[in-house]
Amino acid sequence: MQTAQKYVIFFDIESGGIPSKDKLAFYDVPLIEISFVVVDMLKLEIVDKVEITFPYMYFDNLEYSMQAQEVHGITPEMQKSKAVTLKEAHKQMKDLFAKYKNPRLKCTLCGHNSVGFDTPFLKNFFEHMNDNLDNYVLFNVDTMMLAQWAALEQENYKLGTCTNLYGIELVDAHRASTDTEATAKLGIEFIKKLRGEGASVSEGGKKIRYRESFQIEK
Repeated sequence: MQTAQKYVIFFDIESGGIPSKDKLAFYDVPLIEISFVVVDMLKLEIVDKVEITFPYMYFDNLEYSMQAQEVHGITPEMQKSKAVTLKEAHKQMKDLFAKYKNPRLKCTLCGHNSVGFDTPFLKNFFEHMNDNLDNYVLFNVDTMMLAQWAALEQENYKLGTCTNLYGIELVDAHRASTDTEATAKLGIEFIKKLRGEGASVSEGGKKIRYRESFQIEK
């Protein structure tokens, strides 16, 4: 099997709050940690993981929300103990993108609700480093969108709901590393579904084979 998409890089971030029209991702709302999980598209296996913690108060004007901390559980002390410099974070990401870029197509990023939430943090970070994320990434895929396409009726499209539907365990949610690995496993299930492979999903307690669910009635 040949494919131009040899690897897909899944990612997730944890932040100090929620951006708005008055508070920009990364510049005003702090980026705390980011995790990357690389999936081999031929084997449909996770082949690499990278986790990066950003410095606490890397800008003087940053606002850390207590509500956000209650969700992800990352205290300032935890962040300070694991943080790398912005320069080192930038280097680690560039090295990852260089290692897993696809021939002629740069990299493909994928995350859950990443287009609307996570990606602006990443784009603004690269901008601050006098760089451009578009130099490394061509496609940006959102598994939340894929989930809405794949399931006609679903309670909601939160990561935990989607992973539970496919029998994927999500422990210690709202930490970048665990969320990213769960998203990668969810992405693998969607890829299998697109390829018509034999995996199945629960639907009303009944196992439905992907190939059967995609048949067109004549």
